[in-house]
Amino acid sequence: MLKKPELTEEKRQEYVDTITNAAKRLNALITNILRLNKLEKQSISPHVSEFDLCEQLVQSALLFEPVWEEKGIGQRLRYG
Repeated sequence: MLKKPELTEEKRQEYVDTITNAAKRLNALITNILRLNKLEKQSISPHVSEFDLCEQLVQSALLFEPVWEEKGIGQRLRYG
C-alpha cells in the first residue's frame, strides 16, 4: 500500500505512523504475555506497586484518538 505512487506524502506518513504504533502495541502485548508465562512458571515473582487504573484507561483510549477523528466519532472522557 505504501508503494502506491498516487499516495500523498501526508497519507503515506499517516500509514507509517499507524503501522509503527500497531507494532509497538503488539510488542508490548508479546512482552506482557512472556512475562505472564514466566510468572505462571514462577520463574519471576510478582512486584506489588500502586497502579493508577484510571490513568492507564485514559492513555489506552487516547491511542485511538486519531481513528476517532478520522471517522468523525465523538468521545467524552472524564478523568479524576
